[in-house]
Amino acid sequence: SLVGKGEAAPANSHPITVDGLPYIETVTTDSQGRSILLWSTYDIGGRRFVTPLLSRLWYGVASLGGSAQPVLFAFWTHCAVSCDDSRRTLTDFAKTLGPQLSQSWSRVSLSPSNQRAL
Repeated sequence: SLVGKGEAAPANSHPITVDGLPYIETVTTDSQGRSILLWSTYDIGGRRFVTPLLSRLWYGVASLGGSAQPVLFAFWTHCAVSCDDSRRTLTDFAKTLGPQLSQSWSRVSLSPSNQRAL
């Protein structure tokens, strides 16, 4: 589980966009009953997806050319009374580091030492 051990409450999820990049926003609770705001996005070969079907189709097409490198990026924070402050925190994070996630992953996944490990 992304939010800890134990059962999590049913989640409320919907797609959002920050600076042109898609994320899935999920509001749920952890095993201790604390509210959590979670943002996630699938990256396949440098393309971002928030729709599972489209990401699977793209992965299939990309893997035919041998360039499929799937990764799930997820980041979360606890909510206080509401998730408004947490949403602002994740928005700032996504604006600052969001565009660099795919770039940094492609540099790591394509480095010669990692190719040998694959």
